[in-house]
Amino acid sequence: MSNERKYYPYIIKYLQDEFRTIFQSQGLEYIILGEIDTLLAHGIMKVCDDAGVLFKEVKHYTENLGQLNVDVFLIVINPENKKFEVIISEVKDISSMGLKEYSQLMGYCLSSYSKYGLLINVNNGVSKNLNDLLLLDYDLSTVNRIIQKGEMITHQFGVFKWNSINNRLESLQLGKIHSLSEMIIEICDKLK
Repeated sequence: MSNERKYYPYIIKYLQDEFRTIFQSQGLEYIILGEIDTLLAHGIMKVCDDAGVLFKEVKHYTENLGQLNVDVFLIVINPENKKFEVIISEVKDISSMGLKEYSQLMGYCLSSYSKYGLLINVNNGVSKNLNDLLLLDYDLSTVNRIIQKGEMITHQFGVFKWNSINNRLESLQLGKIHSLSEMIIEICDKLK
């Protein structure tokens, strides 16, 4: 087992708690589900089926995912209108993350149509090269593209540090997503 895997349960619980707190503050009845270290399609089908929210829209989404094995994913569902968003987190436990790790997250998000990606390093940050790239090139943290049906999709990425001492996620202020709470509020608004 790689070192970062032992942090997955803490990270997913933290993320789910943050979502639930904002749902409650906004009076929303959204559902937040997630899984760790799984094939994305299988994991989404399983958690949605277990929660009784395996809508045809979710099934259709998972049919085109291929064999993407992700560290942590969340799916946020509005059961009233069946809208949902998927958030992918790539977790590392290395001295500094670089373009390789960032590219891996981008690839997962682009190939899964996930609009939100979080790159998380346990107790550490990023290389000077990645830091400089993300500060100088905004396009590396926001990717706009047109998908098959002519629909525009925007992917956003953020870089965080998992503080294993206090079990909290800390923003490194790199990428489009600087604030977990702002991302969650944006997702809540999109699902209305």
